[in-house]
Amino acid sequence: MAIRSHERKDSEKMKTALQMYSVRAFMGEDQIRNTLARVKDMGYDGAEWYGLLGYTPHQLAKLTTDAGL
Repeated sequence: MAIRSHERKDSEKMKTALQMYSVRAFMGEDQIRNTLARVKDMGYDGAEWYGLLGYTPHQLAKLTTDAGL
């Protein structure tokens, strides 16, 4: 039996991520943590990066995870 989208349990909720390129103007070097916090506050579950922005993959993953994304 197929589950319709409106019948999903909370644990099966579709996750949404924001393409960080769309908020690049707000991500100065010292603003990346604040921007990630705002993305989380807007209700997104994840962040989709468009490059490393001078960070290593590990550093960028940690920043994202620390923000709850």
